[in-house]
Amino acid sequence: PSVGSGALKEETERQREAVMLYFLHDKTQEEVAEIMGINRRVVSQHLFGIRRNGRQVGGAIARLRTLCRKRGIVADA
Repeated sequence: PSVGSGALKEETERQREAVMLYFLHDKTQEEVAEIMGINRRVVSQHLFGIRRNGRQVGGAIARLRTLCRKRGIVADA
């Protein structure tokens, strides 16, 4: 199975843009930040989220991992 084109529909437009640049276009976080006109820390938050009061908050990657698990998609080792 594949994740499909709707996999990022729950993410914000900025998160989608960061994910596409970082993973599909193989850009570094610094390059993504420059392209998007934001700082690297914000790119990291869009991709991986932050810890707030001991809990993981936000981040497109965590939601994508959950979606993949639900659909039976596993990463190649």
